[in-house]
Amino acid sequence: MNITSMIEIDVFQVTELAESSEVAAKEGLPAIVVHPGLSLDALMIRRRMKAQYKIIIPIDWPKGELKGVNKFLGVRKEALEADGFEIAISIGSKTPEEIRAECMNASEFIRSHLGEYVEVRWVLEGSELEDSQISTFSQALVGIRNPSFIRNDVNTKIQNNKANADIHNNFIKLVKEHINVPIKISGNISQLKSLVNINNASRYGVNLQQARNLIKDFHQKPAGLKEILTNP
Repeated sequence: MNITSMIEIDVFQVTELAESSEVAAKEGLPAIVVHPGLSLDALMIRRRMKAQYKIIIPIDWPKGELKGVNKFLGVRKEALEADGFEIAISIGSKTPEEIRAECMNASEFIRSHLGEYVEVRWVLEGSELEDSQISTFSQALVGIRNPSFIRNDVNTKIQNNKANADIHNNFIKLVKEHINVPIKISGNISQLKSLVNINNASRYGVNLQQARNLIKDFHQKPAGLKEILTNP
């Protein structure tokens, strides 16, 4: 699998939207995650380029403090036309039952009002969570419909002691001990070695500069090394 098919760019500044969209279209990125306020422009740019990448909207970032369908209050109509949503979920001292109910309510709202095939993704503030909280969240999802992805964190750049390969691998292990679901990792994914040292991640969330670095690095690698990177 091509590395670029695993990278998704977070776009929260209007000045980065055009370039991020162009990179996604040119390099075959699967999606960009676009601030709700930029959703109309993002949809128009994609339509003009006749591109295939998905547009994902973050909901209730960064803390995920709203509950259930309240997370969608105030979201612009055009943002609801996106291909999917990365919905922040706060853990705190919630029980698995409380987390389960919150996820089910938000998920059912999307599938009932926006479509059966709209992507539902859960996002945690993984860099601030204890292992026990990650496990509690994962346990809460056992037996209910799996999301398209679980993303470990809203941050793409953070202190290295809060986001590195060991921490990312631990997050993936804790989740997959309970549920088999695709994992999206973000947090200091700036070099190719950041990717190859992470096991079993399906996607990577990056900012525009990180995407530039990764793509440039990948294209400059010798053919033999590139083959290793594309077939881990």
